[in-house]
Amino acid sequence: MHNNMVLIFEETFSPIARFETIRIVLALAAQQQWSVYQFDVKSAFLNGELQEEVYVEQPEGFVKKDSEEKVYKLTKALYGLKQAPRAWYSKIDGYFQQNGFKRRANEPTLYVKKGEVCQTDGGTFISQKKYAKDLLKKFGMINCKLATTPMNVNEKLQQNDGLCNILQGIISEQQKRVMQYIAATIEYGIWYLKFYDFKLCEFTDSDWASSLDDRRSVSANVFTLGSGVITWSSKKQATVALSSSKAEYAAATSAACQSIWLRRMLTELQHEQEGATVIFSDNKATISMTKNPTFHSRTKHIDIRFHFIRGLVAKEEVSLLAHMSSGLIFSQKLCQRRSSVTLEL
Repeated sequence: MHNNMVLIFEETFSPIARFETIRIVLALAAQQQWSVYQFDVKSAFLNGELQEEVYVEQPEGFVKKDSEEKVYKLTKALYGLKQAPRAWYSKIDGYFQQNGFKRRANEPTLYVKKGEVCQTDGGTFISQKKYAKDLLKKFGMINCKLATTPMNVNEKLQQNDGLCNILQGIISEQQKRVMQYIAATIEYGIWYLKFYDFKLCEFTDSDWASSLDDRRSVSANVFTLGSGVITWSSKKQATVALSSSKAEYAAATSAACQSIWLRRMLTELQHEQEGATVIFSDNKATISMTKNPTFHSRTKHIDIRFHFIRGLVAKEEVSLLAHMSSGLIFSQKLCQRRSSVTLEL
């Protein structure tokens, strides 16, 4: 099959669902006490119909006598074709639309791989137990020692450490520690229950200059909807922050952008959020900067894109509050190394 030659295929992209979308739907199902169904399509890609002309060599063992020089013209997609994911998506998408389903503008599909859903009268529980077991088996650590934290407290890593391990083809002690933590928490998951206050809520935090390679900070946020967490993030910032307040301000802006997408998604699912989405932060200077548009020496150097949050606050789409709670502790875990006592709170 010469699908890797220098050819231009018009459509090869195939969308997949965001995990937060799946969690939003499951949280709604628990709140409204809907039934949840899931299914798997065997050999899904073989059902896709190709739009281009694609030819393949005759496979070994199935070469037609006296026609060895001939090739097959495909009428269906095969695994390995660049167009196969797109062809399958077009097929299943067409089926859903013919049966009355409508695609949402903010999320064109709702498919997920290797997630487990357990629905009871009390609510919905999601986990990735099977995926975690497969991962441990893959690296020969199914019977490894258990660890209550994913990393040692205040351990500092550098980019060169990871590069050396990749080139040597070995698993580092830090990677083994993560696997041991996965083994210890394999039964963990998220419960979505019918909750009295079914509102979107967000907790944000950031460390300051924690990277030893470039001194950039790490932003973290956690979103809850009703009783359970629906999305979280831990990501290094694109620029160097000059102070902890600037790092927290950048983290809050990133969280606010995510909240806009989540609010729109909930509106499309007929659960529009009333009032502003509350974002909790433990940095008072950050909260003040979102409400005070004064251009002075402390903020004039901040990139204009980070001031996007001020417009959202002015329009009352988001609101920052100072608060320390379990949710904020969650976001702190994502950007800092914590002890086992803190992680098990």
